[in-house]
Order: sequence, then C-alpha cells, then structure tokens
Amino acid sequence: MQLKLPKQVFIGLYILCAGGLLLTKLWVIFLLLIILAATIVYITYAMTKSQKDNDIYEENEVVKQMGPFSTAEEAQNRAREFVTYWQEEFKENGYTLASDIYNEKENEYTVDIYVKSIE
Repeated sequence: MQLKLPKQVFIGLYILCAGGLLLTKLWVIFLLLIILAATIVYITYAMTKSQKDNDIYEENEVVKQMGPFSTAEEAQNRAREFVTYWQEEFKENGYTLASDIYNEKENEYTVDIYVKSIE
C-alpha cells in the first residue's frame, strides 16, 4: 500500500520546520541557508528551461552518430530504438527523425540519426 500525500502537506511541513528553525538563536544562519537553497533551485530551473528553448535543428543535421556495429541488423535495431525513444519529443518541436546506415569497413556499420524534415 502506497501513501500518497498532496503537495500542500509537504509545503506545510517545510514551512513549519523552517519556521521552527527561524525561532532559534541561530535564525540568521537558517534564513541565509533557505535563501541560498531557493536561489540554487531557481538558477537550476532557469538553466534547464533555457537549454530546452535552444534546441534548434536544421534540415539534415545529424543529431546522433552510433556505432560501429558488427551487423547491419544490429545497427538497424539500435537506430530504431533511438528514433522510437526520441521521436515524440522531436515531434513536439516540429522535427521528424530519420536514420541512415553506412558500411565504412568490412563488418563495421555506423548509423547517423538526423533531422529529416522541419514542419
């Protein structure tokens, strides 16, 4: 049996604990630590949000190179797994993924995953 609590319970407990710590003689230190923690969380959020907004790809731009693989089937399976896993996220941004398999040396296959079209 799993106990699921609403987010408000955790926020309430946090405020209660933080308030208790601020009532001690060392309240200044705890206040600074709370402000520092909130600042770090906000900076992390802002950085990850801006990184997602910067994902701009051009037509036929290679997103990932994989390999070498010993067989063409193995290369094809790995390319299919990658495209299946990431296709939904790329589709949300208006991109379609495709893959090409190259045989550069004997029994050595590589795969290029690239942006096929921009909608």
